[in-house]
Amino acid sequence: MQLVPLADEHLHGLHAINGDASVMAQIGNGLPLSLQQSQLMIDTVRRHWSARGMSWWALLRKDDGVMVGAAALQPLQWPACTAPEIAWRLRRDCWGMGYATEAANAIVDHARGAGQVRIVAIAYPANLASINVMHRLGMQYHGLEIHHGRRCPVFDLLL
Repeated sequence: MQLVPLADEHLHGLHAINGDASVMAQIGNGLPLSLQQSQLMIDTVRRHWSARGMSWWALLRKDDGVMVGAAALQPLQWPACTAPEIAWRLRRDCWGMGYATEAANAIVDHARGAGQVRIVAIAYPANLASINVMHRLGMQYHGLEIHHGRRCPVFDLLL
């Protein structure tokens, strides 16, 4: 897996993910994004990389360069938490292939190298696949918090 900061050349790959209702059902407000919204995400990501040194990566398969997903290390939109959030989303046809775990492990290594001491992750309760990735990373259940209007389990990992 190759992680590359999201850029304009990833727009159609990102939109294939963001525009899929099955993928987006467990992310944010649960609604798929338009092509224009995916471009806005890339524009925001570019600014965040420049200002914060962290944001979203495109997940590219090494053997053919196909974008299979996107993953992030980013500030959490949660005032009580100063630790960055690790997050991921994958194309539906790439679920269950280990890509999320591989990318998440690489991002944990990146966070350690960047001097982070703790990361957090959030999942909707029904998103058992992501919760399982969090467990594989060694993350511990921290509690329930409200995110995007839903009670969500929060996990954390001391680095």
